[in-house]
Amino acid sequence: MKTSLSLILSPWFFLVFLVVSPAPVSAEGIYESEWFQMDLDSYEILTHNLGGDPGTYLVFMYGKNFYGRHQVNYGIVNKTFALPPFSRWYGVEWLELNENTITLYRCEHDDIDQVGEDKWWEFIKVIIIRADCIDAGRPCGPGDTGFWGRDRSLRATIPVLDFYDSGWFVTHPGDCLLKTHELGGDPGDYLVFVYGKNPFGIHQARYGMAEASGSWIGLKWVELNASTIRICRAPDDDISGQFGTWDSTRVRIIKTDVDQIDPHYDSGWFSIGAGEEVDLEHGLQGDPSTHLVFLSGNNSYGIHHSNYGTLEARFHLTSHWFGGEWY
Repeated sequence: MKTSLSLILSPWFFLVFLVVSPAPVSAEGIYESEWFQMDLDSYEILTHNLGGDPGTYLVFMYGKNFYGRHQVNYGIVNKTFALPPFSRWYGVEWLELNENTITLYRCEHDDIDQVGEDKWWEFIKVIIIRADCIDAGRPCGPGDTGFWGRDRSLRATIPVLDFYDSGWFVTHPGDCLLKTHELGGDPGDYLVFVYGKNPFGIHQARYGMAEASGSWIGLKWVELNASTIRICRAPDDDISGQFGTWDSTRVRIIKTDVDQIDPHYDSGWFSIGAGEEVDLEHGLQGDPSTHLVFLSGNNSYGIHHSNYGTLEARFHLTSHWFGGEWY
């Protein structure tokens, strides 16, 4: 089994590690959908009934096609063309998360003819983990040291050494706010979850930011280090549609020790040139649909999820591609 990481027009460094996901599906505190298909330009409501505070959920959403799993165009992206339709939207985003359901939207141009056979969301899977036990300062299950639920038969556990929860805070268009977590240690071992909220629910719409017809929408996190993280909301995000605005934001960071996770794969930091594609052999056995994938960029300012899943922006009538993606 091979995992490929593709970088387009942005000098990222990468840290990648994969962890076998929780099983069985029936474990308390965990929801896992089957792989399912969605029509173009359609919404799908999934019922999880996890209850509790959805602001504490850990949400994972993946696409799959003939070539394997991916998160290309995660949170949806817009691309501009010289011929009509001039503005085209690709990818999938999740919206309206509450204690019972989550809504997914697939864009109208996200098909094999538009994005290529290795990058379209032919099938989709969602995994949601209720992690409110972290807030209580205790393990999630008897004898467990991690947060995978309350079933000792789970195949993997991530040790929680410490955690940070910002709570919900208001973010205005154009804000770039510095949040202090003081977790210390190696920030490359952190698991970072950043969610938006508006009157319709919790979401990750336009995650990493997106550009459309000269307007910037969405939100990204940047400059993560051992003490702080910076949260930046795009300057035009108030026009991004009522379901996807980042009116409030919540940051949850889990400090863990990657070496204690079994089984796992950790690439370490490595350099990849603009426009370059790198294949990584992770060697993990079993069903790849049970792997959780964490991907982060790094530069001189710190670790980040800027332009996650890649995006296109036009400058002086020329298209430029930014960010990184895995598939």
